[in-house]
Amino acid sequence: MRLGAGRRPRLGGSTTDLQERLESSTAGRVMISAVILVVLAAVGVTTMPASTIRTHLSVAADPVLRATGLDQNWAIFSPDPRRSAVYVEARVDHPDGSVTTWPIITDRFLGEYTDYRWHKFEEDMWLDPGASWSWAGYARWVAQQDRAAGHRPSRVSLVRHWSDSAPPGTPTVRGPWHEQTFFSRPVVIG
Repeated sequence: MRLGAGRRPRLGGSTTDLQERLESSTAGRVMISAVILVVLAAVGVTTMPASTIRTHLSVAADPVLRATGLDQNWAIFSPDPRRSAVYVEARVDHPDGSVTTWPIITDRFLGEYTDYRWHKFEEDMWLDPGASWSWAGYARWVAQQDRAAGHRPSRVSLVRHWSDSAPPGTPTVRGPWHEQTFFSRPVVIG
């Protein structure tokens, strides 16, 4: 079979690949171009100097940046870096009194590449008071994972852990660990 210029081979004579359908139609190319322009405009908003205009445009740009993973926060570097170590875990109570702990997924080998979104989710649960909408959904997901592991979850609690970093030059790296249960719900089996 000889292919003409600009034509792609098709399997079975039909096009089922969404990407190919989008790229081959005018409407699809317009849609792809529009998405690219929206993302570029959202990134452009982040480069604007602090102003009322930037504040108003950020309302629309921030969700796009978060959805694409292009949001950046340089707060860990300056001018006031975080002075504590934090993490969140889920504790699952069972009817027999046992407890299972579900930490946020981490991978020590390729962590930056494989579980970055989990760390951002954990950070949002810890730092963002507006993230409370996600707590019940995450607790429900943990209960499903616990059930799939062969347990009978009766309650899921989300717990924040933190330890203040010691100033440079002190013999200890950080102070004692603290914890706070910030969400707890019974598991409804249904």
